Amino acid sequence: MAERADQEQKTRYFGEVDMRAAAGAGVVAAAASLVVLLLLAPVMGVNAMEPLYMIAAVVLGGEILAAAPVFNIGVVAAAVGVHLVLSLVYAFVLSAIIHNQSKAVGIGIGLGFGLMLYILNLYFFTALFPWFVDGRNWVGVLAHIVWGVSVGWVYVRAEVVFPKRRPLSEQPVG
Repeated sequence: MAERADQEQKTRYFGEVDMRAAAGAGVVAAAASLVVLLLLAPVMGVNAMEPLYMIAAVVLGGEILAAAPVFNIGVVAAAVGVHLVLSLVYAFVLSAIIHNQSKAVGIGIGLGFGLMLYILNLYFFTALFPWFVDGRNWVGVLAHIVWGVSVGWVYVRAEVVFPKRRPLSEQPVG
């Protein structure tokens, strides 16, 4: 029994970072930022499916952007998959940075990290994905800020609500 609890502790944490909290933060942030993109795209005069096509084109190829952006389950699945995987990777990195920080510091660093990702994604990755240029707008900035703030808040909050427990083998007896 003690061995199982010790193994869970080892798989839950990478160094000091709570991997479950980081993964949860990445999923929440992916959903929140995608909602921002989809809800605000029409405000920019763009079809709500267009951001999904741009994201899906990373794995499906830029040719799909020539088609009218209509609902297509394959495109939606590819876009959500790419967005989720990248969100998880970046959330693990951000979680390592904000580990053991206050909520305000975690949110502030998350905001800055989100802005840094906006610049990285929409200015540097355009060499690989030239269609990302179309995402250079206030909606893209806002979506990245929402992502960073979400990871910051969820991860730091999870550390407070679910603090790291010492393995049973290290707990005092009696």
